[in-house]
Amino acid sequence: MNSTLLKLVVISCFLALTACQTALVNEQSNTSCIQVDGLWESYWYSDNSACGGTGEFGKSSSLVTQHECRVEDNWTTGQIVGNRVTWNSKPFNVHGGTVTHPNPLISVISNKKISGIHDWSWSDGVIDCDGTTKFYGFIFPVDATDEVKALYGPWQGATSNGSNLNLAVNEVRDKEVLLTIRESDVEKENVARITSDNPLIFTGKLDNLPYEFSLAPDLASLSGTLNGVQISLTPVDKEHKAWERNPYLFHKEGRVQHTFSVEAPGATDVFLAGEMSDWRPDVFRMIKDGNDRWKLTLYLPQGAWQYKFVIDGNWTQDSKNPEKNYDGFGGYNSVLTLGQEDKAQRFNPNIPHGTVQTVNIESQSLETDVPFAIYLPPGYDAKKEDTYPMMLLLHGWGENEQQWISDGKIENFMNNAIDEGVINPFIIVIPNGDKSYYTGDWEQHIMDEVLPYVRSKYRVGSGSKTTAIAGVSMGGFGAFYLTHKYPESFGMSIPISGYFNLNKYYPDVKFDVPMQAQLHLYCGTDDHISFHSNEKFAELLENNGIEFSYTRSEGGHTWRYWNEITPDILKLVSDYFSHQDGG
Repeated sequence: MNSTLLKLVVISCFLALTACQTALVNEQSNTSCIQVDGLWESYWYSDNSACGGTGEFGKSSSLVTQHECRVEDNWTTGQIVGNRVTWNSKPFNVHGGTVTHPNPLISVISNKKISGIHDWSWSDGVIDCDGTTKFYGFIFPVDATDEVKALYGPWQGATSNGSNLNLAVNEVRDKEVLLTIRESDVEKENVARITSDNPLIFTGKLDNLPYEFSLAPDLASLSGTLNGVQISLTPVDKEHKAWERNPYLFHKEGRVQHTFSVEAPGATDVFLAGEMSDWRPDVFRMIKDGNDRWKLTLYLPQGAWQYKFVIDGNWTQDSKNPEKNYDGFGGYNSVLTLGQEDKAQRFNPNIPHGTVQTVNIESQSLETDVPFAIYLPPGYDAKKEDTYPMMLLLHGWGENEQQWISDGKIENFMNNAIDEGVINPFIIVIPNGDKSYYTGDWEQHIMDEVLPYVRSKYRVGSGSKTTAIAGVSMGGFGAFYLTHKYPESFGMSIPISGYFNLNKYYPDVKFDVPMQAQLHLYCGTDDHISFHSNEKFAELLENNGIEFSYTRSEGGHTWRYWNEITPDILKLVSDYFSHQDGG
């Protein structure tokens, strides 16, 4: 399904606060419910990466009326239970296909603020496409003015003396504005008074220092003074208290300050997107500074950061930065290294090194030559009588056999860990899986061509006790899929941030026979692409009595996170191999 059609589907869903959900409505006899009636305005971001898209962002409005604990808008009805509204709906048709939702849509309400997340699927019987949509917004009085609505949310900027300032409007009541002001690392709640409606001006005092802000006629900026110091602010993004989601906007001990900049003549909106935003396109809004130049200062931990600029919706590489990595979509991500990377992933010239080879083999299943990469540990050539265990390492969607080398720095990780005696040597094979989810012809290529070739040409052990498999993102699904389908081949499976769409890629999965391999899941809790999928997959495994471990830790769908957990994964694999040897 193309991006235009997908956008129409998502917009159709959100015209009525996503009246596209199949909901299980809980009855509630208590008629004392939170008040949710009013004008609902929600911003939504739809992740369609599983369909090959780069995401869609939009806004919807709907008038919601309430009678006791039941609510309705012009499309559907809902039920209030606690601080949640569960909406009723049915599948509907759009552009030759059907939109369905496997889970109920639940809107979470907190102090007149709305948030939620749901899954969707579109199918025309030939093409299937699915994804996840997140939404957030506010409930306004029906007669709220555009100025009041524009005031809500977080704003960022700087004072004329150079200090950073953030302001978030939490609520507007009559002639009062409840807000939070944060200057540098100091955050304080405050109450201001609206002294003018047109233009909207509010005044107050912070630590007995007077301030005044005025909303611009185009509703796109705030200007004012704090104790006589000039201040200019622009919206951060559409979600309340963005600095809680984006701590990189503020200085913290050990972080490195860096100002990103790009020239974008005629641009209306410019965002910085990358590993610092978990590749969300609408998190870090850049500020126009002078003629056609946009800037944003962040305070980031040391190490490598991949990023792009999103200029009026177009993802753009930083043309002034020569460091880059392939992005899996036919372009490149820019790479910025601040300070030093962690020792475990840095190249060390003073230790023995393994070698990485790229090998092309003729594939009968794919009818072409296909490359794979192989890492051979230090001493492999000298110890010609030794055999080694092997780990199959799978890349993500749209990438290739080089991803774990360029992005994953697996050669450095292995060399350093072996030298320090943290792990025992083993061989790593990185096949090419294109965009296949390691099913179909690519599945046969790996199982019937790559693995037999490696075993015939390299000194690797045979059987599941000497073979492990791991993978990231699409490769995380592949690591589970191949292990479950070929139980005799792998003794350990490690899906990393896997995207588990079993209905689409493994519809005949059955758990009537326990898995023979050890299964270890890893996923970052900030991963907007795969965390929800991992949570549901873990629940499925538990319900079917499958033994597994699940490591959740802070991190996104990024190589920052995957590089951080790589040492743990290599140690886990090495310990498994050692245990099979009786060590």
